[in-house]
Amino acid sequence: MSSRIDSLRSRADLVLRFFLLVALVCMLAFYGKAQEAPKAVLIDEYDRGPCDDFLGRLDMFLAGLRANPEWRGFIVIYNPPELRHESVIMAEMMREHFRWRNWDIKPIEIVRGDSGNDRLMQFWRVAPNGSPPKVERPIWSFKVAESVREPFILATETKFGAVMCPEVNERLIFGSYLRENPGARGNIVVRDRNLAGAIRRGNRIVRDLEKNYRINRSRLRIFPALFKRPWNHDEDAVEFWYLP
Repeated sequence: MSSRIDSLRSRADLVLRFFLLVALVCMLAFYGKAQEAPKAVLIDEYDRGPCDDFLGRLDMFLAGLRANPEWRGFIVIYNPPELRHESVIMAEMMREHFRWRNWDIKPIEIVRGDSGNDRLMQFWRVAPNGSPPKVERPIWSFKVAESVREPFILATETKFGAVMCPEVNERLIFGSYLRENPGARGNIVVRDRNLAGAIRRGNRIVRDLEKNYRINRSRLRIFPALFKRPWNHDEDAVEFWYLP
């Protein structure tokens, strides 16, 4: 009888130890889950569209951050390597729109990345102590891709300036690319109602690039041209050409 009681006690002890072990494993799993950083939430994702749609999406993104003030914003701009400059322009347009909205842009991080053939923008919200999403092939500089071998228009200034899209500093972008790619040159097509006016404006642009962006004048050439008629027709007043 005593041996049977001892056997039952031994089995009960094993069962108790088993349940204690299961409880310990569950507690550790729960603790590990609780220690994981909250994942970022994808709010919006789309390719390029007209400026009114672009600005509307930016405002919706800001509205979501306003409703969740403890969260921060994270924006990813993807472009093929040959179009890295377009990512820079889009990022500057975003910053300018946020400034126009009197929004503190410090809690919003904008990252540029190389893609295959996609032109894509992603808008994320990141929780407090959360981790931002992984960005494939991030680009932190103004280096032009090695695959770019032909001249291209890097930026333009229009006759009447920005109408719907936020205005950006095209000379800053042009100068930044020339500065980080010392082997490249720049051609600047400048239009006016007469060639003398185009030359004067072109010289002012070159002096600005020399003074503020340290671009040697020997790397720059001006090509004066005339506006098309009628004069109230909008067109590119300045074309900034990048020559690899």
